[in-house]
Amino acid sequence: MTPMVGEHGVGNAKERTSKTVFVDSKINDTTRVSEYLEEDGWRVISSIDAIVPCCIALVSVMNRHDLPPWERIMRFGEVRGIAVGNGADTDLVIEALSSGFDQFVDQAISERLLLARVRSIGRRQAESTKIEPGFVLNPKDLSLTVGDRSLTLSPSEFAILLSLSQRVGSVVSKKILTGVSGSKGSDSLDSLVRRVRSKLEDLEGIRRIRSIRGFGFILDEHP
Repeated sequence: MTPMVGEHGVGNAKERTSKTVFVDSKINDTTRVSEYLEEDGWRVISSIDAIVPCCIALVSVMNRHDLPPWERIMRFGEVRGIAVGNGADTDLVIEALSSGFDQFVDQAISERLLLARVRSIGRRQAESTKIEPGFVLNPKDLSLTVGDRSLTLSPSEFAILLSLSQRVGSVVSKKILTGVSGSKGSDSLDSLVRRVRSKLEDLEGIRRIRSIRGFGFILDEHP
């Protein structure tokens, strides 16, 4: 199972594997695009609050100011994004891809080609990762809930725990954790992980994050 994004806790396996697409109302011919996706069996949503993990988002990106909110959603919410905008604006395309969007397509793209792009991302999403089922990670307030107890994490701490929880029982390299958390060097990362480990111990009463010397860290499965 995967941490649910939003206020509804942990999503079940059916929710995780459902074919859900968020369609931005600012996209040209929104109604036709939505109908085309629904005809192919996709569940179409139009509210950001309805976004769930593994959702694919079709987002109108007309300038760089459209990017920051979606960068956060994609980073912490397991959302895959397709930016739709002016494909001739090279700088915007580069910024969108750097912000985490999987693809950038021109706003003049046909519904048929857009569906093909959505399908391709959907196939890649099918390669599921093992995720800790006991966690509720809420990107809106950067909180972690385990059972009936919860606490607030810093953005960097949240990113660390999300990455570890997505690979329970497997080692996550320091390079990956440094990248997702924005840490500046090994000492900074080690300090972050220690804080996350301490907070997790406070909630669960057990030590679950282990250091793998010379490589990275591992989140052990709940006993």
